Amino acid sequence: MLRPSLDVRRVMDGALLGYWAFRARQAVAVPIRREILMRWIAGMVVLATAAWLIAADDAAPTLPEDNPLLRRLFDDDQADRKTGSIDAETVKRDSQRRKDVLTELRSGRIRTASDYYHAGFVFQHGESADEIRLAFSLAWTSAQMESPIRKRALWLSAAAWNRLLMRLKKPQWYGTQYVADDADAEFRLYDIDEEAVTDEERIRLNVPVLSEAKKQVERFNRRPEKKADE
Repeated sequence: MLRPSLDVRRVMDGALLGYWAFRARQAVAVPIRREILMRWIAGMVVLATAAWLIAADDAAPTLPEDNPLLRRLFDDDQADRKTGSIDAETVKRDSQRRKDVLTELRSGRIRTASDYYHAGFVFQHGESADEIRLAFSLAWTSAQMESPIRKRALWLSAAAWNRLLMRLKKPQWYGTQYVADDADAEFRLYDIDEEAVTDEERIRLNVPVLSEAKKQVERFNRRPEKKADE
């Protein structure tokens, strides 16, 4: 298979991420419809396919290796969420991890499906809508690459999209987001637009069907140390 040079990949990476950030901004300005999202996905597929069909360098390049720093940032992000609570120190560490990811992105060191996935997961825990938009772009780019983590990247794409809708105070689509109104309250499924997507679409993106998402609330609330922010 022909693979693009590093410089071309950097250009395409920027185009992909910029395209999705721009389109996501447009989407929230008007009522969101499923067919709009499908057109965006089609556009992403075209761009991703074009990137991989660009002529390779004269010498056949070796496949890039996963970025170990991004793996460590991802692992640290997940470790912080095993404590069951997010405090001020965790928020500070989250912020620094996002800065580190941006440094890798600007330096062209996010190249593999795993890199995009790990970077997307770190940004999914961002605070602003723009940070969540970037998480979605990174996750969806990972999902377009054939890799062992493709299903996880599809799930992350759906979860990041839902989280973006939450930041914009709109109902989620896929049923991945759970909230508790205060520290002592039980978890509940965040408001969901049950007509936005079908269960078939949820399965395609590797998320539970709606009935299973609703049952998951009971499992969260049965845990001795409840947490739903993964």
